[in-house]
Amino acid sequence: MNCGKACAIFEQLKSDKYSENEKLTAIKEVFDMPTHNGITKDKILSAFRWLFERAVEDVEPEEAEEQSRSRGEENEHAK
Repeated sequence: MNCGKACAIFEQLKSDKYSENEKLTAIKEVFDMPTHNGITKDKILSAFRWLFERAVEDVEPEEAEEQSRSRGEENEHAK
C-alpha cells in the first residue's frame, strides 16, 4: 500500500468503504512514516480509539479496568 492510499484510509477509519485489514495495514503504514506533519492529532487519536475499540470490544469499561489492574498485579508478582 502506498503512502497516499494509507493516509486516505487512515483519515476514514470509521468508513465502511475499507475492510478491517485495509485499515490495519493503513495504520501500520502511517505509523512507519518518517514524519506525521500532515496528520492532525485528532486523526491520530481517532486511530488509537478505533484500535482500542477493537482490542476491548467485548469488555465493559469496568471489566477492562479490573482486568488491567489484575494484569498489573500479575506483572508485579512476576518481577
